[in-house]
Amino acid sequence: MSSHSDDHSALISQILESKFGLHGCSFQKIGKAKNNSVYQINLPHPLSEPVKGLDISSKPCTSPIPAGTSNLIIRISNKDVSLESSVRVRNEVASLTLARDALCSVCPSAIPLVFGWEDITSSPGWILEEQMKGEELSPDDLAGLDQDNQQLILRQMAKVIKCLQDFQLPSSITGYGGLTFNNEGKITSTLMTVPCGGPFPTYALLCKAMCMWQLDASDRSSHLGGWKENGMRERLDQFFSNGLDQVLTTVSEDRPTLIHGDFSLPNLLFDTSTYRLTAVLDFDFTHIGAPISEWLFSFWDIDGLLPGSADPMGPLRNWLLNGFPQGGLISSNDRNVPETLEPQFTIAAAWDKALAEAGVKKPSTISGADTTADIWWFSQELCQAYWFMESFLARKTPEQLSKMKESSEKSLDAYLVQWGF
Repeated sequence: MSSHSDDHSALISQILESKFGLHGCSFQKIGKAKNNSVYQINLPHPLSEPVKGLDISSKPCTSPIPAGTSNLIIRISNKDVSLESSVRVRNEVASLTLARDALCSVCPSAIPLVFGWEDITSSPGWILEEQMKGEELSPDDLAGLDQDNQQLILRQMAKVIKCLQDFQLPSSITGYGGLTFNNEGKITSTLMTVPCGGPFPTYALLCKAMCMWQLDASDRSSHLGGWKENGMRERLDQFFSNGLDQVLTTVSEDRPTLIHGDFSLPNLLFDTSTYRLTAVLDFDFTHIGAPISEWLFSFWDIDGLLPGSADPMGPLRNWLLNGFPQGGLISSNDRNVPETLEPQFTIAAAWDKALAEAGVKKPSTISGADTTADIWWFSQELCQAYWFMESFLARKTPEQLSKMKESSEKSLDAYLVQWGF
């Protein structure tokens, strides 16, 4: 029985009983994940022996549920979240497996085991996985710790990113984009979970496809109308025809790299008695990209996300690209950039230092990071995902919607002017 009533109660019971022979379980919804409904499953008693899913042989990257297990987690895919539904479940399962291999020398037990999964069809997709121990820390929690514990946490986070960057992908993965399984159960390349197609032979072509996809999406938005007002569409068409390919020649390239895609404190667990990292969670946006791609998806809660030049977030973009103040000063040709570190950026500076100590490739060491960020955020301003989230839009007033559109148009104008259009 479920501890509450909702649309997933029957589905969860059916999965547990028919696929794993688990009866009499209770479960309750946990967390605030936007793209999935996450439930904790409580078994009536610890398992006396391992339990294999009935279809484990046909589902790659799954393991038996270990003896002694008392709790499980099931993630059920939500609808209408602007993700590629045909691959998002298997992409996450494959990503969990690769991440476990990537972290084998540091903390392989930090990646949840997968016990069963199902792609999205007429029914929601789902992943049944290991419940991980530990507690989530907020940015305020991190800021409130003493310097030694802050450094301990940030250094562990940096080591994870270093391991992902250094990981040698299987030869069956041949492009940039998402992950799937072939008929032999090997992990291979496929569509990106953030819609734009794929796989792609270069990261620049992934960025180009994202721009084109987003422009087409703006045509489908009743709010944006394809940017046909104020002469914006004519400028965009001119740029796509005569400027985009040239800008893409300066996009950061590197060997295909495993990108977590949402590496942030809400997706990490720690033992708060020692501040040791115990879990890395939520691989919904994981993909194969260039190293710079992590800075376009992750670290948003510790001011590590690399902004575009249209909205540089004060001094943050310059500091990420050129280095944070050391000894109170920073070298910069921009007179508008402060030379001293503001208090709210102390965690960001400490994070940057931890990355450097771990030898991580980061914006200040990646050629073309500035242009890559600009083209990426340009593509997002073409059609932000929220323009297709009806429940979100329904909560906005016409004035708010107008300001949201004006903000994107202002950013698009800034990028086009910068590129000569």
